[in-house]
Amino acid sequence: YLALAKAGLALLQGEIDLAERLLMEVLPDIGARNSPLELGLWSLQRGRLALIKGEAHAAIAHLSSAERSFVETGRDLETMWARVWLLAALSSAGDAGVAERLNVLTNIRGLISHALSVTFRQARPWLGRLKSDPNLGRVAGRLFRQADQFEVRLPGLRRSLRRLPQAVTLSAPRLIVQSLGWTKVTVNGRLVEWPTQSV
Repeated sequence: YLALAKAGLALLQGEIDLAERLLMEVLPDIGARNSPLELGLWSLQRGRLALIKGEAHAAIAHLSSAERSFVETGRDLETMWARVWLLAALSSAGDAGVAERLNVLTNIRGLISHALSVTFRQARPWLGRLKSDPNLGRVAGRLFRQADQFEVRLPGLRRSLRRLPQAVTLSAPRLIVQSLGWTKVTVNGRLVEWPTQSV
């Protein structure tokens, strides 16, 4: 799972060769474990990689596989990710199934809609055809507006994250056991009697 996350990060940073190497290295392990979730995550990243490399039809195959895996395992968030990237691949390939896929995405509401905005923003370079099409542009307009609103809020979110402490502060221990020499147990700063066993 960590290698898949690293591959996704490499894709976001534009390190295509690194992402491809990581995906190829982890594929035998994923095949051996036979986990539908891991296979879906691998297919999602592989599909994104193919889309970035301009291989729209290969991307469609990988992203369709990812969507099936996520639906099979009941993973709503990951299913939505796969559907957005599949929409981008279909749009990039000029496929006629774009309208049907777009309608599924426009009905997403609730907490997952924020993740939809983020994913839609990431896939925007391949979704330009939707905006220029008169029929699809109206349907996709809400998704583009949500992605734009997220884009506007992004600098403020980054500033807020930078202000957070970089290290986790540790609280004082509540239970202290001294076992060398005279046995002593302290709980919340108070010395307590503790039964001991002699050897």
